[in-house]
Amino acid sequence: YANRMRIQSGFSSDTNTMEFFTNDVSRVVIDASGRVTEPLQPSFKAVGTNAGYITTTPVQFPNTSLGEGHNVGGHYNTSTHKFTAPVAGRYLFHLHMGIIRITSNGGNGYPYIRVNDAAVNYSYLSVPTATAYGPAHITQILQLAANDYVNVTFAGTNAQYYGNYTELSFSGYLLG
Repeated sequence: YANRMRIQSGFSSDTNTMEFFTNDVSRVVIDASGRVTEPLQPSFKAVGTNAGYITTTPVQFPNTSLGEGHNVGGHYNTSTHKFTAPVAGRYLFHLHMGIIRITSNGGNGYPYIRVNDAAVNYSYLSVPTATAYGPAHITQILQLAANDYVNVTFAGTNAQYYGNYTELSFSGYLLG
């Protein structure tokens, strides 16, 4: 039981650091400049892989390794396209979507961020003339309970979004 939790101060990688360990794994590091890193903090960036014009909903982000993608803790599911909160807390989420091929006057497209299937925010692009393109971005801090899930849906009239990894990404991070 003596080694389950410890604080270690020392010289690491040419920098004075203080590290907090549980079960012999470094959980928090404070460097000499006061920067705090938490290498195991739940975090993800998932991206699209369909290089085409699509309207699929819920929006699919099947890859966590392209375009700086990652999935620390494995809480984003690439099959269901949902992030499930491992613990209660505040989480930051960001969606980037290129809405394209609005094919008629007054066409529109809008993605939603949803928590447990309830819409909490959306971005909206409407154009007065046909053949338009525009980005949709949503950034939100959400208070989640453990096991709440977050995903993205898309709706619109005469609009599509582009599904490759450079124009379609969804990311999140546990703030605390």
